[in-house]
Amino acid sequence: MLDRQQFRCALSGRSLTPETAALDHVVPVGLGGEHVLENVEVLHKDVNRAKGSMPRDEFIGLCAEVVRWSGTADSNVDGRHGSAPAAAPANQPARPSDPPRGDVVARF
Repeated sequence: MLDRQQFRCALSGRSLTPETAALDHVVPVGLGGEHVLENVEVLHKDVNRAKGSMPRDEFIGLCAEVVRWSGTADSNVDGRHGSAPAAAPANQPARPSDPPRGDVVARF
């Protein structure tokens, strides 16, 4: 399988080694997927951990949502990735998870 995938993760394209490779069911067994070659692919272990038991298309959709949203956040608040996002512009509603403006938010 690694040869077929050119030693790359099927979802991220990350380079794979025997230590970083993880077998994954495209359609999870818990959702009716079968233990057959047509339903498995090799992922990077970190990608597989993030995907969990989601179907492939649901995970890709979630990743796309994260990318879209992260493009709207001010990632330069303190110069690091993962810093607090900026408040929503006046013409956009705040995310449902955003606290009311003016409240103090603890940073972890």
